Amino acid sequence: MLFQKAENTSVTLNPEIFQFIANCYGLLFMDEKETGNVCFAHSLELRPEFKQSFTAIDVLDLSYAILHSSLYSEDLKVGKLKIPIPQDVAVFWKLVQIGEELRGKEKE
Repeated sequence: MLFQKAENTSVTLNPEIFQFIANCYGLLFMDEKETGNVCFAHSLELRPEFKQSFTAIDVLDLSYAILHSSLYSEDLKVGKLKIPIPQDVAVFWKLVQIGEELRGKEKE
């Protein structure tokens, strides 16, 4: 399950999904609140094949891309409500990029 109810009645991302993605791709989950000397970890100039970490925003962008895909809309018609996690890390990063672009277009 991607989302879960928090104690204060807000909805949060399920922390198990971060662990699953980390294990699936060998990536490190970086909490947005963490700070440190990680100069290029989230740089737009860093090519996806060199990324070694991901954030909650990346997971939301992945979800956004999948929810907007025509293939997923077919799954919704038959009642499938799960967000699939791609097996290939390159596909993961491509979907993250697409989700980010879609979010950017909606802000315009």
